[in-house]
Amino acid sequence: MKKFYSVLIIGCLTAGLMGCGKQSPEDATNGFLKSFRDGDFKEASTFVTGNINDIGNNDSKDDKELSEKMLKSISKKYDFTDVKELSTSGDKAKVSAKITSADVGTAMTEALAKVMPIAFASAFDESSKKSDKAIENLMVKTVTKNLEDKDVQTVTRTVKLNLKKNKDGDYKLVSDKQLEEAVFANMKDINDLFDEKSTDAATSDDASNDDEAPKQSSKVLTNIVENKKYTINPINLNIEQVALKHTSNVPEDEQENISFVSEKEIGSDFNYLYIKYLAENTSDKDYNFTAIKEAVVFADGKQERLDAEAGTDFIDYDEDNDGVFYGKVNKEGEVGLVIDSDPEKIDKVRLILGSTMEDNDEYETTTDEQTVEFMVKH
Repeated sequence: MKKFYSVLIIGCLTAGLMGCGKQSPEDATNGFLKSFRDGDFKEASTFVTGNINDIGNNDSKDDKELSEKMLKSISKKYDFTDVKELSTSGDKAKVSAKITSADVGTAMTEALAKVMPIAFASAFDESSKKSDKAIENLMVKTVTKNLEDKDVQTVTRTVKLNLKKNKDGDYKLVSDKQLEEAVFANMKDINDLFDEKSTDAATSDDASNDDEAPKQSSKVLTNIVENKKYTINPINLNIEQVALKHTSNVPEDEQENISFVSEKEIGSDFNYLYIKYLAENTSDKDYNFTAIKEAVVFADGKQERLDAEAGTDFIDYDEDNDGVFYGKVNKEGEVGLVIDSDPEKIDKVRLILGSTMEDNDEYETTTDEQTVEFMVKH
């Protein structure tokens, strides 16, 4: 069944590189999103590069047909606005876009509830045993039906996309988790479920090898502050923890991902500034708010600026990953910013808390950003 998800995700992320002229980060992002919205997946793929084998395999004709059915269903209720370049550094760039589309995660969950009992029963019915392909077809049909329902649940989120120049100097979208979320809204929960099951199975099959392998771990080096509360009207912000942390035994694939996002080369061990917070919108109106816009660490008379708003935060699994608060809601957030400074020499941390802006077409600031500082005691 997990292969089905690889088939689904891979459909629009094929790295067929075409086009001419120098594409800016915004050009590439607009081109991809518009092509996908229009259902032109061949054209959409020309704006993407990357190692698609990290995501899945759709070599067969049947797999590609299954993918296209799913993608067509998603594209029918797909729209986007506010494509903005966030940063450029060397041959890399980050762009944000506000995307509204069908909630694929919910459609998948509902389909699983219907299909899994059939798949389970078929596994024990030797006289009429269904093939894996038949179950995949049934799953596609069920999910497609859910996505094309007139009352399908949609979700609006702001996604930060990574881009990289190709050899011709054109920016192409990187086929990573951010691009996956741009297409398959809320698929992370489904992927995590199957990854967890796969990990559990591997653990039971080869427990002795796992015991010998070094485990990835994080530890607090210095706890800087806890439970500091601020009001950035209409947002109430509780900074639950600011700490300096050290992570060990990071797998190579994760090293590559964190290095790309943070724009700093890391090895299996690295240090980072960790921030955990809870943000609550007290207004009935929708607001945009980025809790941690920027951080600066001070050590040995030097400063190291960490631009969180530009997308260098490598923790991408928290609730507050889009910065939009729809009415009276609260979101938990975590920020991880890789640091070069020696943690033992850091004596002060400065945080820039973002401004608030009503989510409308006027783009007027409600409350200005705030600056807070904390002294570090080792």
